[in-house]
Amino acid sequence: MPQSGRIAFGAMEAVVFGRPAADAILEEVSRLGAERVFLMASGAGADLLVTIGGGSVTDGGKAVQLCLANDIRTPEALDAFPPGKRTGRCPRAAALRPALGAADHGADDIVGRRIQRHRRRHRRAAPG
Repeated sequence: MPQSGRIAFGAMEAVVFGRPAADAILEEVSRLGAERVFLMASGAGADLLVTIGGGSVTDGGKAVQLCLANDIRTPEALDAFPPGKRTGRCPRAAALRPALGAADHGADDIVGRRIQRHRRRHRRAAPG
């Protein structure tokens, strides 16, 4: 039986153009009084990945690096990727870790668990 459901999209508050993105983002954050901002960017041609937060988001960033460098586009392709193999050029990464609060100690997400599993396989396969 086909699935059924309903998706309700929220209204977009604004579209800003013709200005540096960093300036526009800071202005919107201030205007809306936001404290925890989630950034999404288009295109896989990034030359820098930035993660802000605890271990899960940083591990997720590492998974994105691995996927971008090796043209991995599905969870199955990530699971099948040989431990220790790196064929492409990874974008550079920066991890920013603010002081930890109680809310920062949540459970790992799916990507975090996958990268942890990949690391364990890599450690077992490493010569040494």
